[in-house]
Amino acid sequence: MSILDLIGGRTVTKVDDGDNIIKMVISNNYRGLIHSTANFNTIKDTYNNNLLHIAALFHSNANIIKLLLERSVDTDHKNIRNELPIDIAVNQHNAEFIKEYYRTITNANDSLHTEVMTLRERVTYFQTKSQRLDTDNNIISSSLKTVTTENDILRTNNKRLRDENTHLICTNKDLTEQNKRLKTSVETLTNLNKK
Repeated sequence: MSILDLIGGRTVTKVDDGDNIIKMVISNNYRGLIHSTANFNTIKDTYNNNLLHIAALFHSNANIIKLLLERSVDTDHKNIRNELPIDIAVNQHNAEFIKEYYRTITNANDSLHTEVMTLRERVTYFQTKSQRLDTDNNIISSSLKTVTTENDILRTNNKRLRDENTHLICTNKDLTEQNKRLKTSVETLTNLNKK
């Protein structure tokens, strides 16, 4: 159904099964629209006007405009005359549409700004957390290097002590041998001295 068909009183043809929705927008039937489960963004007339174009043309009330914007009817959609809904509102001197349109856009921008700020806060939080983890990681790496160095020192000392132990064992064997020889010599001298 086209807007011109409605204005001119011609027979209305059904397009997209949205003719009832279009009639509700034209007649400011907010209750009917709010209960509708239709996808408002898909409803267009034969001139490719979406519901916002129609609301702008027929001076729909603020509640209808707000509802259409909340239901994500495309504000950037162009009809066959290459007009946006806001273009029609300006041409029709539809102050209520323009006011509600910009209020909704401003509110959406404010919401986006709030979300951006929240996301920035979260990014800052995670950056701080990441910096702490990096610091902890550096401390752990440094501690690991210290432990590795101490472990290397302990290994070196352990090897040195083993070597010293081996040397002492050898020295002990030599001394034991010398002691045996001395004992034998003492016994020999003692025996000679007895004679």
